[in-house]
Amino acid sequence: MNIVLFIIGLIIGPFLNAQIIFPVIYFFPKSLVLTIKGELKVISIFMSLLTPIIWFVILASIGFFFPSIAENKYISNSYLAFGMNISTIGMLGYAILTKKGRLDLKVNFWKHMENYKFKPLSYQDIINSGIKLFEQGKFNEAINIYKTMDLYFKEYDPKVHLGLGMCYIAIGNKIEAINEYNELTKTENIEPASILFKMLKENDMI
Repeated sequence: MNIVLFIIGLIIGPFLNAQIIFPVIYFFPKSLVLTIKGELKVISIFMSLLTPIIWFVILASIGFFFPSIAENKYISNSYLAFGMNISTIGMLGYAILTKKGRLDLKVNFWKHMENYKFKPLSYQDIINSGIKLFEQGKFNEAINIYKTMDLYFKEYDPKVHLGLGMCYIAIGNKIEAINEYNELTKTENIEPASILFKMLKENDMI
């Protein structure tokens, strides 16, 4: 039974703890900073902590009104707690130490906070931001912008893949640049693919 509880802890740990940990260590400080900068409305600070507050009220109510549930031998089992802690550490490591994890956090943050911006950015605004970063030579920042768009909007846009391809060429990442070219060949609009192909040839990457 202890092994079963350990496995259950591994499964439910990331889901339950993510509802509390990420809002506290990421959403709240980020919304606080952006509110001070004037990019988000003050209510965003409260909304960033809404989920942990709800969970706190639920758990406190269970402990107060139904103490037998909180003291249940399965609920308080150390193997269950150990499984939850192990999976939570893994979740935090992925979110903090990997580029994909940090990008997922950023995308998730803006999905929750989009409605609390003073001036929500349009799709074209973000495209223009990526172009500006590219022109300034900030290629990795431009890549992050384009990748965020690709995840956030969930739409196929040749401009995004063309921008990514150009950035990868600029930083000398041949493999990723060719991958973006291959993506562009799937669209009926051949112009972006032609532009990127020409750049690849000029840089001896194809």
